[in-house]
Amino acid sequence: MASVIKDLNLSESEIDAFIKHYHTADCTFLRNIPSATVNYESADHRLRIKLECQARNRFFREELQKLPTDEDIMLLGVTYENSMSNNVTLIKHRRLGPWPPDESNAKVQMVFHGMLEKHSCSSSEDGFKLIGYFGYQACVASCNAAIRRLVSVKLFLDLHIANKKDVYGRIPIDLVTNFVRTKKDRINKMIGLSYYDSSRKGYLTPEVVLNMLFFFQNDDQGYYLCMATRKFFFFLDPVRQKKIMITDIIASKLLDEMESVEEASLLELEKDSIGEYFRFSKANFIRIRESYKVLDLDSNGLLSLDEMTNFQRLTNTFIQRIFEVQQTYYNNEIDLNGFCDLLLAMQYKSDSSALSYYFRILDVDGDGFLNAADLYYFYRDIAEMLDSCIADDDASQKAPPFNDVKDEIFDICRPKDPLRISLKELIASGKGGTIVGMLTDLDDFLNYENREGVVYEE
Repeated sequence: MASVIKDLNLSESEIDAFIKHYHTADCTFLRNIPSATVNYESADHRLRIKLECQARNRFFREELQKLPTDEDIMLLGVTYENSMSNNVTLIKHRRLGPWPPDESNAKVQMVFHGMLEKHSCSSSEDGFKLIGYFGYQACVASCNAAIRRLVSVKLFLDLHIANKKDVYGRIPIDLVTNFVRTKKDRINKMIGLSYYDSSRKGYLTPEVVLNMLFFFQNDDQGYYLCMATRKFFFFLDPVRQKKIMITDIIASKLLDEMESVEEASLLELEKDSIGEYFRFSKANFIRIRESYKVLDLDSNGLLSLDEMTNFQRLTNTFIQRIFEVQQTYYNNEIDLNGFCDLLLAMQYKSDSSALSYYFRILDVDGDGFLNAADLYYFYRDIAEMLDSCIADDDASQKAPPFNDVKDEIFDICRPKDPLRISLKELIASGKGGTIVGMLTDLDDFLNYENREGVVYEE
């Protein structure tokens, strides 16, 4: 144990204080450690894990302290404070972890923005204030270490490459302040999510994400947390490893979207407006919940194949394959998670995660490719449904021959192998959503056909 203490670089006072409060509520950082990771037969092992967690949390606190704060910037920018607006509205988001709330970000950005304005040399034709390299250097030199950690010469060059409009090599100062704001926000989120990473491997499991999202309180919380967690894993875990990287969560901006919903509710925006633009809105998950309850005829909380038959205008073959591929329970039934996956895939067909979902279903023989046999297996139902909508005496409006549809699909994807299509080629085609839709949904097939002016009367 002595070697462990040495490796963790904990002082004797820290260890004594930690052991003293071993069984008290002061050790809030231990709440996220799964009990399965602790060997209760070994007191040394138990203490080792807790000490490691203590050291890790101390490291996170130190990293947060290195970020620019309002007080740090005000010492350098107090002379510019009068030029800044005094009317600042800060919206407090629910915290994702046990770090202290940060309410200084907006004010920090305004003061730093004022320092950039001092060193700016002119304005662009669009009215944006520009700053050259030497002015940028002078501004950074006058900042404290916390700001200098976030801005660099490379940043100026990157922003200059992104902003090629100015022939004199200047950049808008708004780009710099936006970068600092975004960088600080992502570092905060990265550290906050790391509190939940008890394995210290950089990823979160469904149970941990569910615990994390618990901070976003909502009515009908069970439904909301279940569906919100499923959305995270649908988009960020397309290969179904049941874990998502923290870096992927930050890059996806799904957390930002959840915060936008919270912000919109605090600002009391109209419910229809919130539901229209946000996947995590209350209106959206209520709509999914009600659809699920309507389909659940026996009210057992699960959906059977018979209950899912004729859901919208999906083909029966596609519905049957969903039950073959998705995780099922009891009498071959799917739960709310499986239903959410289907709705997300249908709503975001062009997303790579949705295409991965469809590909697993369309790949009947499981060889990792779509061939003519796979396509025909699903097109049969589309042709039958389409023919049933067309009058018998209107032969010209019958379903197109399968070979014509197959050739169009292969022409769109342009696969290396002319006899089969891979998932990568389906995604790279840019029309993957159209292809999977026309093979599984009659409405999507009609939309594809109508693009050429072909109209079918039902």
